[in-house]
Amino acid sequence: MPQHTLSAILTLIIASAGVVSSASSKTLSSLVVGFMPSEDMTELRPTISRAMLARPVVVNVLDRRQGDKAYLGDRTDDDDAVHQTRATNEIKPFFRMVVMKSLTDWGIRQIEGAPLKLEVSLLELHMKETNEAIGSIYDGSARVELALSNADGEVLWRGSASGDAMREARKLSDEYCNEVLSDALLQALVIAFNAPGLHGAWEGVRPPVVANGRTGSEPGGISPERLLEEIRRLSKDGFETSTQAEYARGRTLTRRLTLDDISLWRRMEVPETVIRAALTCKVRD
Repeated sequence: MPQHTLSAILTLIIASAGVVSSASSKTLSSLVVGFMPSEDMTELRPTISRAMLARPVVVNVLDRRQGDKAYLGDRTDDDDAVHQTRATNEIKPFFRMVVMKSLTDWGIRQIEGAPLKLEVSLLELHMKETNEAIGSIYDGSARVELALSNADGEVLWRGSASGDAMREARKLSDEYCNEVLSDALLQALVIAFNAPGLHGAWEGVRPPVVANGRTGSEPGGISPERLLEEIRRLSKDGFETSTQAEYARGRTLTRRLTLDDISLWRRMEVPETVIRAALTCKVRD
């Protein structure tokens, strides 16, 4: 083969590699955020009481995340180079769409001028893609806060909840980035709306404590919602079921687990051994 022909081929290969690398970098550095929950998550919903279905609310959706709101997290490519991924669309309209769709699906009515005001805030939304030898590991996390107020602006209940999701799937996929973001966000909303304190305030029964920050931050114990978050974190970090159960058994709760709690934990795939351990927890007097 003539020398000049060989040189031309090598030049073309190098240039092509550069284009692929550049395209990969550009792809990993941006993400159009869309609502793409997994099939299992679309079937997950909180327990909504009859009183909550009967009493409509005015809904206000806020994005209260701190820092660079376009930054979502990091993704690694085949060379283990880290790419900071930024959303190319605004997150607040996306979050508002997810909230409104969820409330509609759950039967909660939104009417202008209703005496109850519900503020739904996004506090955290992150994703991470870790490139492996075969495929990638995708992680998503979210935290939301709910605040229910009356017509006078008095806060009747406030609490927050977290959600997370993980998938092992094909690498360099925007679809799976959006799936773990969507699943984590839905989990957080389901847990937040399942809080008995919110149900009581919605139904007109003033709860004894208005949580400040995370749901279950009351002194002297934690709520089942908060314990669920902690158990799911242990599971995500790879701790065995026996360790999760022992951790749960040593906690003091603000109230006993209800049938709705047990059902939600089961749907969240918490092992039955851990659920039984949580049922034996001490309850704060």
